[in-house]
Amino acid sequence: MRKGLLIVGIGVAIVGSTFIATLISLPPPPSQMSAATLDVPYLLDNSTATSRISPASAPSANIYLSWVSDYPIAVSLYDRLPCAPQGPSCTPTAPLVSWTRNASGNWSSPGGIDLPVYVVLTNNGSTPATVSGTIVATYVPSTPYLPTWSLIALVTGALVLLGIGAVAIFLGLFLRAGIYSHPSATVADSVAEDDRYLEELEEEPYLTEDPASDDELDR
Repeated sequence: MRKGLLIVGIGVAIVGSTFIATLISLPPPPSQMSAATLDVPYLLDNSTATSRISPASAPSANIYLSWVSDYPIAVSLYDRLPCAPQGPSCTPTAPLVSWTRNASGNWSSPGGIDLPVYVVLTNNGSTPATVSGTIVATYVPSTPYLPTWSLIALVTGALVLLGIGAVAIFLGLFLRAGIYSHPSATVADSVAEDDRYLEELEEEPYLTEDPASDDELDR
């Protein structure tokens, strides 16, 4: 077991796991609010006007409608474009809310409403009317805090760290310790052996010459 390698692997794996946990636990984006105006300056008597309103760039939102008219009119709010029941391909659509003959009105949706919405104004009287109002949409953006490429880069980096940590942990557990702890042991042993050999040579007595042998060589 290599304890140092094992500790490094555990640390790297913890960092990668922390990245993954942080990305998973990111809260949803906060809700946002957007408003659109309803402005019909001249609604003729015995006439109907339809306004398509999309107060937010979101598929659905909570809607708040407030309107006022200088003459009592009928107002209906739809989440789909209404059509005449006698049409060949028409499916009657029930309004989300309606006022039959009022000079003002307020309404809040109990939940998310598909956008856009359609406001139908009907003046059944004999006097033209001026209508104004506001539609406020509260919605949660569909885009996350970070762009997609940033999320992909962070997830990839976290997975790479987890992989490196796993390999380091595996090597730390199964790699034998001491293999590389004394890389120069063989060289040191060889040098020590040479030193001992030289010491033995120095301790041996020197060879002396034999005079008799020299005389024989002279003859």
